Amino acid sequence: MSGVELGPDGRARCGWSLGGPEYVEYHDWEWGRPSHDDVGFAPEPAGAPPASADDLFSKTAESTEMAKELKRRGFAFVGPTVGYALMQAVGLVNDHLAGCAFRELPDA
Repeated sequence: MSGVELGPDGRARCGWSLGGPEYVEYHDWEWGRPSHDDVGFAPEPAGAPPASADDLFSKTAESTEMAKELKRRGFAFVGPTVGYALMQAVGLVNDHLAGCAFRELPDA
């Protein structure tokens, strides 16, 4: 599941989200939703959206800096890859694949 696939309702979704109803719900309404606040670690939006999971990053300069700051504040077991996953989960980056029906949806 590395590309966009049709979900149970016929809408295109990132393939990883089709593992069960809880994944579909998370994908559709939480993962990658923009976060609008004063967080300073959000990278500049990339050009074209990723075409497949192979085009996604696992870490960036921003996630590396965020991991360093979290460690400075006492967090353990956090590195740039975990930092990037956090950035995806809270909407600092939008990694919905090109063609995903939920890439451009407004905030719910």
